[in-house]
Amino acid sequence: MNIIKSDINGRDIYHAFISGAKKIISDRLYLNDINVFPVPDGDTGTNLAMTMNQIIISAECNDSADITVESIYRASLMGARGNSGMIFASFFSGLQKYVKGRNTLTMSEFSEALFSSVESAYSSVSVPVEGTMLTVLKDWAHSIKNNLPKVIHFGELIEKSLHDARASLHNTKLKLDVLKKANVVDSGGRGIVDFIEGIVEFFRTGKENEIEQNEAPENKKAETDNNVEERYCTEVYIKGNEMDIPKIRSEVGKMGSSVVVAGDSNEVKIHVHTNDPGAAVKFASQQGKIETQKIDDMKRQTEADKKLYSIALVTDSIADISKDIIDKYQIHVIPLSVFIDSVEYYDKLSITPDEFYDMADEASAFPTSSQPPVSKFDEVFGMLSQRYDSIIGFFVSSKLSGTFQNAQKAADKLRDGGYRIDVIDSKLNSGAQGIVLVKLAEMIHIGKAHEEIVGFARDVIKRARIYVSVVNFEYMVKGGRVSPLKGIFAKLMNVKPIVSLDETGAGIAFDKAFSVKAIEDKIMKIVEKAHRDKIITSYSIVYSRNRERAEKMAGRMKQVVGIDPLSISEISCVVGISSGRGAVAVSFITER
Repeated sequence: MNIIKSDINGRDIYHAFISGAKKIISDRLYLNDINVFPVPDGDTGTNLAMTMNQIIISAECNDSADITVESIYRASLMGARGNSGMIFASFFSGLQKYVKGRNTLTMSEFSEALFSSVESAYSSVSVPVEGTMLTVLKDWAHSIKNNLPKVIHFGELIEKSLHDARASLHNTKLKLDVLKKANVVDSGGRGIVDFIEGIVEFFRTGKENEIEQNEAPENKKAETDNNVEERYCTEVYIKGNEMDIPKIRSEVGKMGSSVVVAGDSNEVKIHVHTNDPGAAVKFASQQGKIETQKIDDMKRQTEADKKLYSIALVTDSIADISKDIIDKYQIHVIPLSVFIDSVEYYDKLSITPDEFYDMADEASAFPTSSQPPVSKFDEVFGMLSQRYDSIIGFFVSSKLSGTFQNAQKAADKLRDGGYRIDVIDSKLNSGAQGIVLVKLAEMIHIGKAHEEIVGFARDVIKRARIYVSVVNFEYMVKGGRVSPLKGIFAKLMNVKPIVSLDETGAGIAFDKAFSVKAIEDKIMKIVEKAHRDKIITSYSIVYSRNRERAEKMAGRMKQVVGIDPLSISEISCVVGISSGRGAVAVSFITER
């Protein structure tokens, strides 16, 4: 049934926009496949789908156009993901400003509202680029205005404008060299056309478009050079009072590229591609209260489209190993969170191990940590399952964190659908987790089968050890792992503990001494015995704020084992909450 109306109310807008949102969600795989601008990370469809899904979940269907559009805007801002999602949220921001106080919209008013929306979308982007979804939005608004004298109802108006929007989309690959080279249209622009098509469907039939599981056409994957100059797609959603959006946009513009800032003086969402996500998060925390944040590694995402291996290897940020090794084997890392004065930081992404200790000392309360939620594993595993034949996850000991359990829940969903995924409880942490992780990466590199790698992992875990030399009990006391009384006694007696893990992966106080040198000597005696009994085949050193001590220990290890360390790297912030400054850990693997 055709809907023939010359003006529309809030319910018409709701159903039309929800129909458009569902059309985008149906097309998400194709949108991912043609995503080459601004970064070929293959997630425009996913980002738009998540943005639209938040609208479907949260928007209110009300007779009033004002109330309905306001709710759509708030939902889009909360759910906005990526450049495309942020621009959509900015588009809805302009729409709600125009619609405020109106119960209905005439076709002429709708046209004026679109121009307000386009202006908002353009102004939200630090450096607007033509040949993108911005251009398609602008051309759509002009088409609506030009067709007003030729039509008598909304359905006819939207349908006529669809032709021009499609033409605008086709021309995007003539306006941007990167699109021309890949022979694709702009992915975000295609999302706009999908949105309009969904609206047309509603006015044609009186029903919302249904979400379909559309598959991407074969052989349509856009070919790109996969260069990523700013590695991390960083988004922060903040609430505050009288926030200065132009100032925020200007400051964020100094941090990277693809800057989009949407919202109003009370709530703002920031999007930036940057090599320093921590700077963006810290700046945002100074403007208002951080509600949510997201940091995606676009380098790893783009590599997944031209992957080296058929098996994806996933771990968490507690696995301490050098970044060069992580990058060499294209290992996917899911960060744990560190909370300092109620601000959430992502371990090794928005806070580095080096800066953690000063921030911890200046904080009003001692930092805490949290494992990634199941939804984060759903997101990462879901993305990888579309690109890899199988997934192996290798996570910090379940006795130390709920990370493994959350990963298992997400893996079960994929496994129930027939996908091959194994999630392994390492029963390790820090450097020990890191060196075993590298062994698994090496097996993937030489082409070993999934099942063989999983079996090897369960065997090598038993042969991995870690011994941590903690300088003092200060952080253990502050974190509640050691009682204040024991901490005072240890300080008075100058006790230096060795902390390790038992065979179940639980933390244990392995030994103690009364000087740093004595504790290092004890660790070396452990190493000498292990090498004498079973031969140490690989080892690493991790440290916190004491590189010189770590290198000294590496030198002593080499004298005993006869090989260089696999890695000398900093202890993760999450582990640092317990180990504190000055700690050094030796991890190694022995032969069977």
